[in-house]
Amino acid sequence: QAGLDPNPLVALTWDELGDKQGRSGVNTLPLVTQELVMGRKLKLSRAAAEREVEQASWGVMAERYAMLSEIRTAYFDVLALQERVRLLCEIRGYGRDATKTVRSLRDEAKQLADIDVLPVEAELLRYEADVESTQAEKAAAYKRLAALVGVNRMTIAKVAGHFGDYSLPDYDAESTPLYVLSVHPEIQQAQWGVEKAKFVVQRAKAEPIPNVSVNGGYVRQNQNRSDDYTLGVSASIPLWNKNQGNIRATEAELCAAMQEVGRVENDLTDRVATALREFAAARKRAEKYQAVVDKAEEAQTIATEDQRRNLSPLMVLELQRS
Repeated sequence: QAGLDPNPLVALTWDELGDKQGRSGVNTLPLVTQELVMGRKLKLSRAAAEREVEQASWGVMAERYAMLSEIRTAYFDVLALQERVRLLCEIRGYGRDATKTVRSLRDEAKQLADIDVLPVEAELLRYEADVESTQAEKAAAYKRLAALVGVNRMTIAKVAGHFGDYSLPDYDAESTPLYVLSVHPEIQQAQWGVEKAKFVVQRAKAEPIPNVSVNGGYVRQNQNRSDDYTLGVSASIPLWNKNQGNIRATEAELCAAMQEVGRVENDLTDRVATALREFAAARKRAEKYQAVVDKAEEAQTIATEDQRRNLSPLMVLELQRS
């Protein structure tokens, strides 16, 4: 639409009605006026509009990737909560077995006192509370994930996947920021904003060039019963209003668009650096946690039924807790 010519103007006029020589007067039926846009203004308007469309398309792309990122985050939150519930239920089972064991040792074998049993019972209550709170958190996470994918009424019983199915990627601290700055939708959107602003400035500078209006029509003079024609050409003369204010405003908008590119680059660089730092720290923690898990599994192996006879009951409980 930005590059289309103005619509023609059609007028019907009846002049000199009631004249003694011809009461129907002078009729111009019709008078057609067409404005001719000069100075490449239509071409510049079209170019600016095309850049705006491209800018909006990159904005949609940025929103799409943001939504995908939010969905992935919600998915892994749910996956983590599922795994946490499973582990807590397993730990709760250990706690119930431990409580049953220490109560038996207190009541039947008379090997333990109440001071030895009460901490185990208190720990079982903590396990129960952890399971209940995590299950409630998991239910809320299911609803959030369903809402993000657009099916908020869907009931999610379980999500597929396991953390072991996903390998951690390697990111280079030098090349990754450069790659992000070259392809990220936000930087593309800002750069297209600069291109659009450049054409808007050119369009504002072309605005003072006057458009030409051409008109023509058929005239019926009823006084002397003659058929005539009318032609006319008109154009404004830019003596005082040369669009100075709009030109300065568009030039300021161009400067702002160029500054926006720099702002987005700085923002993306900061976000990438923060993400890389957090990812590296999380990866280190994951590696350390894996070593802890290995030690805990070794301790759990020691606490199996075949080896419990050589350990004190409290030692077995401590190994289970670890």
